[in-house]
Amino acid sequence: MEKDRDYSKQYPYEDQMKKALVCFTIEQTLLEIGGMRMLSAVGKVLEQKYQCRIVDCYENPQFFHETIKYLFQDLHTNIIKKINDRLEDFIYPEQILEFIEKS
Repeated sequence: MEKDRDYSKQYPYEDQMKKALVCFTIEQTLLEIGGMRMLSAVGKVLEQKYQCRIVDCYENPQFFHETIKYLFQDLHTNIIKKINDRLEDFIYPEQILEFIEKS
């Protein structure tokens, strides 16, 4: 436990970096699959239904998953798989694992 505390003191911005990584991966994947139209649609539903943005999905991954299911039922699993594959390229901490597992 003490080791974890030392690590967080050494890297105070680690959580922000993880959040940025997840956000970037989501945006990159949505743009690649469906272009700006898909990214905008997801952003619009997140804002209207949950009063949040893609960057907020790091703390609330269920918002992203519900939005993707709502908008793209048939593509939902492909989108999540592609995001998961990209995130697996990194050694990821628990919260990113939680994001992946909620798919």
